Amino acid sequence: LQSAKRYLSAGLAPSMFKSYTFAWHKFAKFCSFHRTPLFPVLVSMVVAFITHCFDNLNLSPSYIRSLVAGINFFSLLHQPSPTRSLFSNNPVIKLLLKGIHNTRPTTPDFRKPITFPILVDLLSTLSRSSYSPYFKSLLSNTFLLAFYGLLRLGEFTSPNNTFNSSRDLAVSELSFHSDFYSLSLKHSKTKGACTIIVACNNGPFCPYLAMFKFALLRHKGSLPILFLTPEGCIMSASWFLKHLRLLL
Repeated sequence: LQSAKRYLSAGLAPSMFKSYTFAWHKFAKFCSFHRTPLFPVLVSMVVAFITHCFDNLNLSPSYIRSLVAGINFFSLLHQPSPTRSLFSNNPVIKLLLKGIHNTRPTTPDFRKPITFPILVDLLSTLSRSSYSPYFKSLLSNTFLLAFYGLLRLGEFTSPNNTFNSSRDLAVSELSFHSDFYSLSLKHSKTKGACTIIVACNNGPFCPYLAMFKFALLRHKGSLPILFLTPEGCIMSASWFLKHLRLLL
């Protein structure tokens, strides 16, 4: 049974498992504060927890749903004879989640995606800038990689300035082929570790040629880091966003 639990946990993407674990710990603290045993997981305690998150912590309905999903996962994982799914089947919890959603309408997301016209403007502005050839190559390449590879920011940048071989991209994970390149990701939001394929499109903004030119310009040396800034540091999310905003 312990092995089965381990395999079930491994079936989740690392980021999802981390999110579920955070939700479970938060619920466990809530139960402890109210001097209520964690097991069996009581619907009444989940209802109280949801209400507490909404009324006292001012959390959004969508975030509360993610917390309940985490509680549901660990409830099913640890209880020998769990009740039916808290998240998808229990009518009380479903009605409560619907009620708090209706009480606070969803705020529109004003963030704009990087569309192809915006990408072209970014690359054109970058090419006319006074940055060094390496700097231009690094940014244009990562812009094209993120766009054509459908990558999230955290999948090709580092959260800090320290290289972590189990998380960050290394030179050895990049492989060129006749008309495409492959890049092995250490983690992704939906699939965990996976390999993406980015093809040559023979256009003026070709991601394959951009990566090939970057590989030729990249700093030589013993550092395994794929995306190095001109200062010789790993490309962090904050560094990338800073220069992206300057170019927009």
